[in-house]
Amino acid sequence: MTMSLENRILKGLDFDDATYYSLSHVYTSLVVQVHSVVVTQKGFKYLRVWRARRFGPAKLSEEKEECTFRVTQEIFKSYLVPPDPQIGKAIEYFGKPYLLEIAVYDNHQEVLKTIKSGDFILLENLHIGSKNKVITLIIHGGGYAAYNREIAPIPTDFVDPKMRLFRKRCRRMLEQVTNYENYEEFVEQEELEENDNSFAEPYKNIMIGDEIAVNYFPKSSPCSYHFLTNIHPEYIRDLDLTADRIVYCKSIQKIFRLAQFPRCKSIIRVLLKASKRL
Repeated sequence: MTMSLENRILKGLDFDDATYYSLSHVYTSLVVQVHSVVVTQKGFKYLRVWRARRFGPAKLSEEKEECTFRVTQEIFKSYLVPPDPQIGKAIEYFGKPYLLEIAVYDNHQEVLKTIKSGDFILLENLHIGSKNKVITLIIHGGGYAAYNREIAPIPTDFVDPKMRLFRKRCRRMLEQVTNYENYEEFVEQEELEENDNSFAEPYKNIMIGDEIAVNYFPKSSPCSYHFLTNIHPEYIRDLDLTADRIVYCKSIQKIFRLAQFPRCKSIIRVLLKASKRL
């Protein structure tokens, strides 16, 4: 291991977790422990990691989490690297403000095939940015020589005191997690297709009497109340963007996830207008 790599690891260990939510449109380096790697239904690969510490500052946590991109069952397809049950349970127990989900592009995707949950790695030149007001984390393409970008496994024999303390911190946090043997986070897409009873059909008009419609937005409707349970292109395809109607959503996070669908800006305006009237 070269001295330059040692210095880069030490720089990544010095990342201040308490400042994370205050960072925007910057590149940074940090040392992390691997949670998992997932593939979305659109084929994007996300490296999911933690640092065994809640990100801050605390006063920005709730606001920033509402507009942070998260992998959900709706967009999940499969695991490239499944989570270690104890690490997965730790995120479930401590909360999503402990988890980073990073889109990985181009040559760096090859590294994802060589890691496993629980490994310690260095993320060099991680981009903390935003798109359509959604916070995104990205490792762009390009190697270290040209762009100072890399995903580098940390050797097990790297025994710098700072690294020993970081490993110890992760270990102590995991020791607080019990009953993780049957942990399950997402259901593989193939399993969903095999089990027809797991979820409702992607597109189905749901009417409750004459007043309530769920995931159903006909252009001419007598319903007084419209509910949207999931951000799904089939659910919103008939949403009349000119109608003056209230659309009830379970969470404001669903509004931000609309950014992945066509016509998103108009639909977001409808939902934001509705949210102000709730």
